[in-house]
Amino acid sequence: MAKISSALYDYQSNKKLFYVSILTSPTTGGVTASFGMLGDIIIAEPNSYIAFAGKRVIEQTLKKTVPEGSQAAEYLFHKGLFDPIVPRNTLKGVLSELFQLHAFFPLNPKKSSRALSSIILFVSNKYMSWRSERIWIELITGSRKTSNFCWAFILFLGSLGFLLVGTSSYLGRNLISLFPSQQIIFFPQGIVMSFYGIAGLFISSYLWCTILWNVGSGYDRFDRKEGIVCIFRWGFPGKNRRIFLRLLMKDIQSIRIAVKEDIYARRILVLYMEIRGQGAIPLTRTDENLTPREIEQKAAELAYFLRVPIEVF
Repeated sequence: MAKISSALYDYQSNKKLFYVSILTSPTTGGVTASFGMLGDIIIAEPNSYIAFAGKRVIEQTLKKTVPEGSQAAEYLFHKGLFDPIVPRNTLKGVLSELFQLHAFFPLNPKKSSRALSSIILFVSNKYMSWRSERIWIELITGSRKTSNFCWAFILFLGSLGFLLVGTSSYLGRNLISLFPSQQIIFFPQGIVMSFYGIAGLFISSYLWCTILWNVGSGYDRFDRKEGIVCIFRWGFPGKNRRIFLRLLMKDIQSIRIAVKEDIYARRILVLYMEIRGQGAIPLTRTDENLTPREIEQKAAELAYFLRVPIEVF
């Protein structure tokens, strides 16, 4: 165990490399006491048996009864022994996200604890929205939606077509066989089509960037045991790439349901969280397409969990 711990110290601290340990069932003895618990991020599988000594050995040595389930992954997770619990069918995706995020945010000894906690929560919540009596964790979908992919692709093809037609009228050559350049005069039709094409390409590029960076995705974490609320969102690259809010649960005054209009002038319900001294923080977006019944149910469940009233505006 000493040799393994020493080697891992050199691997992590001196070489600045990333180490993730995965605890399967069973994980006991020297594995638990050495490299199993020394990872930068420690992942456990559901219902795993994790312990240093077995139940029978502990009972014979200490002459005490070990509670049933006290060496299960779910029980130890609540005690803070490791980070996320990840089923094996989603483990590949979680590890891929962790390594990608580590490439963007390499470990810094002065900031590693906070950075790792945000990465762990985001990655695990991306694959699992989770709720218990004390903790509510909800995944927030970002810009990587089917509708955004479709609009970005259609807008790109349409604007590219407009630009090619405008360029064909200027050059006097048929870059697109369906639209002979002789039938389109460069001034003013060609100029207008070129302008629409360039504008469309800019808008399409903006949409593809939001999809690439998954802007707006993240999670909401309500921890009734610790009395805190954590809201995390991915933004655009730069100063606001990682948006993280940490609030006290006692400052939450109410859950508000408000009527808003989307871009199509349709009246929809939006959920807010009213914070004392900070105003209202939106919990849903106007483009989520949730039905009024779903919004009301979510508001009722969240208000009951937070022990706050519901307001309707």
